[in-house]
Amino acid sequence: MITMPRENDLEGAQDQGGKHGGQKGMPKPEPKPATRPDPGRRHAPDQGIVRDERGQEQPRDKERAQQVSRTDPIRR
Repeated sequence: MITMPRENDLEGAQDQGGKHGGQKGMPKPEPKPATRPDPGRRHAPDQGIVRDERGQEQPRDKERAQQVSRTDPIRR
């Protein structure tokens, strides 16, 4: 291996990665407060979907689901 004189080294010191000396790293995320979901108040993440006796997802209100699926435009 041929070694170059230091004055010809254009790259400088090799990067060691991570943080060095007084540098700060990534800030740690603040802990989120523990919240318990209120079983009496459900927002609509399920949009009226329930599981039947076989464990398959079914709409809670079948007539409404069929009507909505016919009137919604297809989004892509």
